[in-house]
Amino acid sequence: MEKLAEARLALEESLALEPRSYPTVKQLLATLTKLGDKAAALNLMGQLLRMEPQNPTVFNDCLLYANHTSIGPRDLANLFDSLKQDYASDVLVQANCDLYASTVLFPTDRGEAERRLAKAEAGFRAVLPTNHQVVEELKKIRRT
Repeated sequence: MEKLAEARLALEESLALEPRSYPTVKQLLATLTKLGDKAAALNLMGQLLRMEPQNPTVFNDCLLYANHTSIGPRDLANLFDSLKQDYASDVLVQANCDLYASTVLFPTDRGEAERRLAKAEAGFRAVLPTNHQVVEELKKIRRT
C-alpha cells in the first residue's frame, strides 16, 4: 500500500503538469480504486468524462474502474447526470449519459433504466444515421 500511495502522489503531480493526459488519468484512476478512495475516484471519473464526453470509451473506462469497488450504480448515474448538466445542449452527450446510466441502473432500478434507455434511443436517432451501429443495437435491446 505504501507503493500505491507513492504512485498516487507521482501520478497526481504528473496530472497537474498535463491535466488532459488520458493515460495518466487512467493510471491514477486504477490506483485510486485500488486504494479504495471512492470520492477521489469519482472526482477523477468526472474529469475523465469531460475530456471526451461524446466518446463512449470514456464511459466504458469509468465502468471498468468502478467494477468491484464501492462505487455503485447510483454513484455512476449521478456522475453521468452531472455531465448531462454541463453539456445540456449536446444531444450526443445526453444520449451517451442516458445509455450508460441505463446500463448501470438496470439491475437495481429497471423502470428508471428503461426510461433512460428510451431517452438515449431518441437522442441517438436524432443525431445518428438510421443504420448506425448504435441505433441498430438499441433496436435489438428494445426487442428483448
